[in-house]
Amino acid sequence: MASPVRQSVLINYQGGWATDFGPSISLPPDNGVISLPFLVTADNCFFELDGAPHKVGGATTINSVAPTGTVHGFADFFFQGAAGTETQKQVAYIGSQYMKMDALDGTWDSLKTGLENNKEPSFTIFRGTGANELAILTTDSTVDVPQKWVQGTAAAATDLTGTPPNFSFAVPHKNRLWAAGVASAPRRLY
Repeated sequence: MASPVRQSVLINYQGGWATDFGPSISLPPDNGVISLPFLVTADNCFFELDGAPHKVGGATTINSVAPTGTVHGFADFFFQGAAGTETQKQVAYIGSQYMKMDALDGTWDSLKTGLENNKEPSFTIFRGTGANELAILTTDSTVDVPQKWVQGTAAAATDLTGTPPNFSFAVPHKNRLWAAGVASAPRRLY
């Protein structure tokens, strides 16, 4: 049996962030170099004035007491309040629960417990007006119901109303929430 061949490929990022273009590009490698003219998404980075991306630095801790459990996912949200004020919240899927922290106050509060452990979370902000902004919390679990957390009024996350499927991820667009990643219908968009 032949050994697998490993080849290093240099990816040359030419700058730019074009979210309106499609998620794929067809370019042949040039002497082992693939040149990407733009990025569709750019997570965990910031851009210098010349367009060069840099990874956003992390921190060793942002709270005084570490939450118990494995952190499966984390999101940093800025909710819009009255008169343009913003409220910062951190939401995380830790162990088998959703937790939140208010504006880096150092205390993690539980939003929902009893979820399936070791699942991949997805966090989506669905913009409303003032205190009506929602955080849609979901995982790739086939048994956990997608959750909503109304940041201005709710101390806990509740099941998403209606009869939504157990979707794995969602994206807001044109004042609608588009969801997909349902195990029983993997090619369907909701």
